[in-house]
Amino acid sequence: ANLDEALKHFEKVEKLRPGFERVYTNLGYVYSLKGDLVKAKAYYEKAITQKPKDVNAYYNLALLQMQAGEKVPAEMLLKKAITINQKVIRLYQLLTSLYALLGRHDEALRYQKQCVENNQKDKEAWNNLGFLHYQLTELNEAVLAFEKGIALNPQIPSIDNIRLYNNLAAAHLKKGEVKKAQEILQKAIKLNPKLPHSYQNLCHLHYQQGDMNDVIKTLQQAIKNQAGLLPAEQRDFHINLANMHVQRGEYDKALSVLEA
Repeated sequence: ANLDEALKHFEKVEKLRPGFERVYTNLGYVYSLKGDLVKAKAYYEKAITQKPKDVNAYYNLALLQMQAGEKVPAEMLLKKAITINQKVIRLYQLLTSLYALLGRHDEALRYQKQCVENNQKDKEAWNNLGFLHYQLTELNEAVLAFEKGIALNPQIPSIDNIRLYNNLAAAHLKKGEVKKAQEILQKAIKLNPKLPHSYQNLCHLHYQQGDMNDVIKTLQQAIKNQAGLLPAEQRDFHINLANMHVQRGEYDKALSVLEA
């Protein structure tokens, strides 16, 4: 129902402002959500015709083409969009994903490096480069990329920064550097004690190492700090802690956690 209302709204705007490329992009997006890919594609193409430098329309159309299995046209479209605007990170990200699907890892890496060169002060660009190296098991390069992203603003407790810390820890862990990974996750928790991912990854690390006491301590710390962006995430820490106590036969403690 909301999509139909949105469609009526944008169609009305189209009549009032013919030739307004943003309306065509919005109509294309709504039609794509409704599953009408033919009309979605037509409106995205109309937006590009109306404003050839509108990279948002290029991105949406390329995404649509990828979903339809039209990988070559999507590749051409994204490469053209990047020549128009070299600062839009999601263009590189989508093109990199496309090359990864095609198994063309060298090209994926080349474009991701180009993204970093054009956006050297953007954490997301460094994170994407590091993650690609991680996927290719180029762990030293992954560590370097994640560290460079963190170095831009090491003390900012943003989600982007905490994601970099967690990915850096994952790279060290894959290298077998367990203590280093643990230290990085603890640093991420200290930097932002409200985000759940660092606790979750630290618990997983301790569990893999068989350090059940440390798993429990980390879960207790998460609960004490009320970690979690949503109530369900906060509740998960209680459930996981209760399960740990059950595994140890500490049923009274498990019940106490669930009743808290």
